Amino acid sequence: MPFVMNKPVENIMYETCITDNTKGVVPIVVDVTDHYYELVTTLLDAAKRAANTKGIERHANGEYFFNQQICEIPRLLGPLGHGGPRFQIIKKVIEAGRLPIDRAIAELQDCICYLAADIILLEEEKMETKKEYVSEKE
Repeated sequence: MPFVMNKPVENIMYETCITDNTKGVVPIVVDVTDHYYELVTTLLDAAKRAANTKGIERHANGEYFFNQQICEIPRLLGPLGHGGPRFQIIKKVIEAGRLPIDRAIAELQDCICYLAADIILLEEEKMETKKEYVSEKE
């Protein structure tokens, strides 16, 4: 638990930066209760890994995350597209079990990014379903 002057804090501001190849350094500030500090830092560390190392080097091609292959390929595959990110998550979890700790953490951070991509795709589908429902009602 974070402490300020030896007293536990109820809310903290977690500050970090992610380097975005189109915007430069983007500051991120998250206000979170101390009960979720480790969760927030873990999620942001995964995003930093994607934005500053592996993701930017291998996959970004100057595109925003939601336009990168991690999201685009599943979109092209339609309803079966969710299998791609989910396969990668399972594969990386298995690999993490065989690796030294630092490399295992990196693989699991990649899993978080694949989960985020899958959630983005599901959110898109939810929005499309709502649009179709509204169109049918009109």
